[in-house]
Amino acid sequence: EMLYRRLCGEACGPGCLLVPPGGIAERESTATALARSPELMAAVRVIREQSAGRLDVAALAGAACVSRRRLEELFRTRLRRSPAEAIRRQRVEHAKDLLRDPQLGLKAIAMECGLGNSRNLTRAFKAETGVSPSAWRHRCS
Repeated sequence: EMLYRRLCGEACGPGCLLVPPGGIAERESTATALARSPELMAAVRVIREQSAGRLDVAALAGAACVSRRRLEELFRTRLRRSPAEAIRRQRVEHAKDLLRDPQLGLKAIAMECGLGNSRNLTRAFKAETGVSPSAWRHRCS
């Protein structure tokens, strides 16, 4: 619960002890993976800019000027997720931001994030976070 409060931007309360990391494990960052592949960089940029619209893997492949198969391969080998998972993740991240506004309903948030309806929003949100959008909103309010 404390982690959710911290993720929602709350300050650390009394009795909270922040411990700096003991070490940093080096791994290939997303930026490094993108720098090695202009096609992947283009695809990730399109996801960031257009995920709220009607974006699917075929359109993403076209925007990156690669075949769908090649795009899937790039995502799997470099980012360890599929293009569809990356699109969903971006949409859910956008939804998290919108859920901070208690005036916005789930249907409006779903439409704004490119998920179409509250059922799709809930399904995608649970797949990414393990909780429903309503539960997330409650924890972050």
